[in-house]
Amino acid sequence: MAPTDDLAWAIKTARLKLGWTQRELAEHVGVALRTVQTWELGQSVPRTKIAILQEVLKTSFTAGRAVDDRDGLAVVLPPEALDGLTELERMEVWAKIRADALAAAAEVRQRHTRD
Repeated sequence: MAPTDDLAWAIKTARLKLGWTQRELAEHVGVALRTVQTWELGQSVPRTKIAILQEVLKTSFTAGRAVDDRDGLAVVLPPEALDGLTELERMEVWAKIRADALAAAAEVRQRHTRD
């Protein structure tokens, strides 16, 4: 999964938890409806709107703890592990951690099914 896919999922999930439509999120952030649609489809990244998105959605996309409700994956890193990285770079780190963890789980699962 690409970092933009994780970010797209995070934006949509946070919006839905607030019970907002895409149009309502667009109004809160000050962008066009189509912009929110492209973010949620992973077709574009809200580089200049990350801070306001986190504020209006009452969430952090790159906090020291990442929780992915799709598969129950949780990872905790010390805050300094992400120091000096841009928001997009942090999303790339989380995507890599997630992909590696899921691959490891699949490998273990496969090994145990053969035994």
